[in-house]
Amino acid sequence: MRQLRTTLTVIEEFVPECPAPPAPEEPFDQLGDLAPVTGSP
Repeated sequence: MRQLRTTLTVIEEFVPECPAPPAPEEPFDQLGDLAPVTGSP
């Protein structure tokens, strides 16, 4: 999710008519950004 937001912000710098969406008002939960890892080694 963070990578997508960063990508859209960079695009906005080069193409101002395509603005990035506004940042969320609440702090970003980094743990919620992780996908569970399953399976056996």
